[in-house]
Amino acid sequence: MSTVPAKTSHTYVPPERGTWSSSLLQQYQRCPLAWWMTTNSGHRTGLAPVHWRRGSVAHAGMEAAYNARIAWGDRFGVGSMEFFYDAAEDAMVEAWEELHMPDDPAMFDGVREHVRLVLAKLPAPRLANLVGVEAELHGMIDGRIKVRSFLDLVLRPAPDWVHVRDWKTFTALPSEQELRDGIQLPLYAWMAKQAYPWARRVSVSIYSIPANAERFVELTDGDLDRLVERVIGIVDAAEADEVCQPVPSEWCDTCWVKPDCPVWNPESTLAHGMDRDLLGDMRSAMDAIDGF
Repeated sequence: MSTVPAKTSHTYVPPERGTWSSSLLQQYQRCPLAWWMTTNSGHRTGLAPVHWRRGSVAHAGMEAAYNARIAWGDRFGVGSMEFFYDAAEDAMVEAWEELHMPDDPAMFDGVREHVRLVLAKLPAPRLANLVGVEAELHGMIDGRIKVRSFLDLVLRPAPDWVHVRDWKTFTALPSEQELRDGIQLPLYAWMAKQAYPWARRVSVSIYSIPANAERFVELTDGDLDRLVERVIGIVDAAEADEVCQPVPSEWCDTCWVKPDCPVWNPESTLAHGMDRDLLGDMRSAMDAIDGF
């Protein structure tokens, strides 16, 4: 397991050929065709939906605030909080422009206020407890599956304990069991435990920025073993998949490859090579989904 310098949270990092992330694992589960288009064709057309970009702006603010905490070092105190807030706001202004967000001051003010409330609620960690901000980790599962993850915030609550906090911009928090049985956060936990030899305990949490609320779970070795089994199962299925059929669902609205997807775009170059009856079935399924 190795660590490398962090990326900027609102910078798109394309998939590394042959390397799996939690996003790619989840993408294959949801729609094999979207996974294939992402990994084989490099499709990422146009701008992301505005709510995705708004979330990236909030992430940029949180990242900048905690990097500012590192920069202040032992000088950080109660009087430093305005600097904490200012660092977050400057980063959000920059991200708003870079991501071509709408000219909507009220929307920006809402994101800024959410981030400020979270920073006011959470105590700024002691420097010794702050392990990483937007930390990039690499690892190997089953001696053959390369994995890569970016961890929003890595903390050390105790000498033998690593905690990963993931910022989210949705309001509905998953249950503890849903966190435990998922892919993203357990993979982060597995990678963090591999990366930091002192970590005997590992926990993860999702922190909703708009709700200013957190869901926490501590994971056991058994939980991490089951995560490894899930990853192996997904990767083996993907590597054996010679069809990679599209699976229309509510996830289509936030899919990067939607403009080039043959289910949605009959003029897609991929559509010409697909069975017309299959595409018809897919479009019928798409029409049946509520909200489409």
